[in-house]
Amino acid sequence: MNHLENILYLFLIIIIGFLVRRGRFVSEQARPVLSQFVLQVALPFMILDSMRFNFDAQILTNALVILGIGAVTFVVSIAVSELSSKFWNLPSEQMASYHFAMVLPNTGFLGLPLLKATLGAEAAFYGAMIQLIFITVNWTYGVYVFTREDGKRIELKKLLNPSIVALIIGFFLFLFSIEFPSVIYRMVESIGNTATPLTMLTIGMMLAEMKLKDFTSLGKPFILTAYRNVVFPVVLYFILRAFGVEGLLLQVLVIDFAMPIAANTAIFAQGYDKDYQTAAKLVMISTLFAIVTIPLIVGFVT
Repeated sequence: MNHLENILYLFLIIIIGFLVRRGRFVSEQARPVLSQFVLQVALPFMILDSMRFNFDAQILTNALVILGIGAVTFVVSIAVSELSSKFWNLPSEQMASYHFAMVLPNTGFLGLPLLKATLGAEAAFYGAMIQLIFITVNWTYGVYVFTREDGKRIELKKLLNPSIVALIIGFFLFLFSIEFPSVIYRMVESIGNTATPLTMLTIGMMLAEMKLKDFTSLGKPFILTAYRNVVFPVVLYFILRAFGVEGLLLQVLVIDFAMPIAANTAIFAQGYDKDYQTAAKLVMISTLFAIVTIPLIVGFVT
């Protein structure tokens, strides 16, 4: 399939998820269960499957380049986020969600399956590098913006999760070209392959749960969505091109940072007793508009 067909394939599954939930063929408990399965099981297996390469010095070099550029990109995102407070002019209960949303795109839950479906396994390998940085920022800066006024400590132990464990194991297997029996690889591939359709079904269910009132006052959420989904990745594209980054590395970086606002925005807001409704609206609106912006960005860079 070409890129356009891949995008169409993904969003047809989103439509199925939307119809299934809107038609109440599944209960409201189905989405959280699917989300947990994707995050805790399917994505780690996808990461393992995506890193199933014999050692290649060029792939290792590319992975380290992605890791470095990704880290710098997140640092710049944090700086822009902190400098934007006066522009948003929001109470601290809402500002925490805006800070989080400006920095953290949905690189894992949506980004990894999308990269694998549109650009292949090697792209997902590089996407896993970005996910490593995402998790680090998520549990450091992400926690900080929601707790800076409460004085709570950042829980570094949460940096270790199934996706990071899979990444460490996969990288070890890659470095030493360790091979397992084919039946093991078939099992890993089969479970990993569920990540993409289950992710898209879950996104469709999430969109089905949106209410009309969520769109009555787009205002600042729309501005943030435009920044997260379009402005930031397009600016990143031209900056990277100016520094000579091209090909698959450029495509992975731009597409991953074009993902909509991470769902963790709403999860953290609720967990740290901030304005959960504002956070949920940001996630929902950004995800909805991603149906249009992601194909545009993919087409732009490929």
